[in-house]
Amino acid sequence: MPETGGIASMIGYRAEQLALVLLTRRDDLVVHQLPTDSGIDLLVALRKDGKETGRQFGVQVKATAQPLTHQHNGGVILPRVSVSQTTQQRLRDLTIPVALFYFAMRDGDRAYFRWLLEPDPAVPAAPRWNSNERAVEMTSDLLDKIVEQIDHWYDVRQVRLAA
Repeated sequence: MPETGGIASMIGYRAEQLALVLLTRRDDLVVHQLPTDSGIDLLVALRKDGKETGRQFGVQVKATAQPLTHQHNGGVILPRVSVSQTTQQRLRDLTIPVALFYFAMRDGDRAYFRWLLEPDPAVPAAPRWNSNERAVEMTSDLLDKIVEQIDHWYDVRQVRLAA
């Protein structure tokens, strides 16, 4: 747990712990915390039959202490979650998918998701930058779809790169 940095540091630490809990609910994911600020906070490895497959994705974790839930015409307005230009430049050179998990601490630790580098089977060489800043609420079903999308992208990538 961080000893310096005040409330922002505590919120960041808590958000990272929540992301670990969310991801480790699945027994086919192994989560590694990264010690330096590379634009990725967590490196997640996919497992099959109890063994790591070499398929990985990154997760950047962000959080806010401000409430996000706002009603508009009966629907919840989903948050926009942006990243700095510096982070964008660091991430664009990566060849693995990168997700952003955003936690709203005052809204019951509600988690939101958006792609930063999205695995697109049409572009198997590297994931594409996703400029859509709108995040969607994270659910167990959505996490399942995220892992399926990543796994499918690696399947397509393997076939196309082998050809």
